[in-house]
Amino acid sequence: MDMLYQEEEPSLEPVPLTEFTKDKLRFHLQGSMISTLRNLGLEPHQQTPDFNAISDFLSERYNYWTDDIVHPDFGL
Repeated sequence: MDMLYQEEEPSLEPVPLTEFTKDKLRFHLQGSMISTLRNLGLEPHQQTPDFNAISDFLSERYNYWTDDIVHPDFGL
């Protein structure tokens, strides 16, 4: 947590590219969807959230997956 609030320095080790796998990115994306719900004043009441349903809801209600700039499709 200390590093979260520190300025980047050239002496810091780079994050290994192996940390950016499709599975790891999808996993953390699910967590960000839950955070988005909470920031909107909503909360899931399931022990195991239905991430597909949450994704659909955020997409339809809040245009969660609509980008405002053109970018390459990375297939995620």
